[in-house]
Amino acid sequence: MICMYKTLILSLGSSIMSDDAIGHVITQNLIKKKVKADIIQLDTDIFKLNLFFNNHKRIIIVDAIQSSESPGTIHVISYLDFEKEINGKIRGSHFLNIKEGIELLRLANSKIAEAEIILVGMVVKKVELGTDLTPILIKKIEEVCNIIINLVI
Repeated sequence: MICMYKTLILSLGSSIMSDDAIGHVITQNLIKKKVKADIIQLDTDIFKLNLFFNNHKRIIIVDAIQSSESPGTIHVISYLDFEKEINGKIRGSHFLNIKEGIELLRLANSKIAEAEIILVGMVVKKVELGTDLTPILIKKIEEVCNIIINLVI
């Protein structure tokens, strides 16, 4: 992959696990809006980031998160604040949590370690086999897109 922009936006999630697809839906909208960033969809394997990272200055990860908060709640968390914000409060919907995955990637690739990493996550209602998103998540897509657009450098 040739890096065209300073920002890499990637979504995590499964398109066949209902609300877990929210990250992909958001990045598809960002592509339609022609956001000036490199945009990829990684399914549930954050380690594929290593294949697409090319000295980007900022990485924005868009993902579904599970929490006791109301579905549709939006979190924007800098990697530096992951410990404080995520620990015990929210979790990803994948086998390996996002913090652990990023820590391993930062150890394996010093250039990823130099990049600013931001998680934009939306609290989901259901992660089960299916392709329908919860209506409140659909209503929040434009808001999340605007947040991400404002984070692009």
